[in-house]
Amino acid sequence: MRRPIKGKLVNVNERAVVSGGASRSPNEAHLKLMDVVPRSLYRGEIYEIFVTDDPDAAPGGKMKRFSLVGHFEVEQGGFVRAGDHVLAGGKEVGTIVGYNQCPALRAPESPVIHIYVRGDKLVSGKDLGLKLEDEVTTRPVDPK
Repeated sequence: MRRPIKGKLVNVNERAVVSGGASRSPNEAHLKLMDVVPRSLYRGEIYEIFVTDDPDAAPGGKMKRFSLVGHFEVEQGGFVRAGDHVLAGGKEVGTIVGYNQCPALRAPESPVIHIYVRGDKLVSGKDLGLKLEDEVTTRPVDPK
């Protein structure tokens, strides 16, 4: 049993999802998911949320495409796993399929973590009607 993560959007991606299927130009590092399934999210940290519509996206695997939804700051930390639901502004964004590290650093030796969720289609935060300060929450799904 786990409590939900809670936070607020600090950036909403407004870039359109292009016909090729992305709202930003991916490089090979962005397409590979870490093989780690559980992840701790800490209060005060900022994470990026991406959506992939790739049905094969899974921890340790690769994705074909994704789009950026936005960034959120964690207000109530906790523990997330693949399969947990992510909601923003009260709307289901998708279920967590994995993570990867951005090469940019936000603090010495502390990589930014991207959280990837599987959704029905690639969307931006603007497509979802999200606004700054909208609540981001997780709905934990524990193994049976």
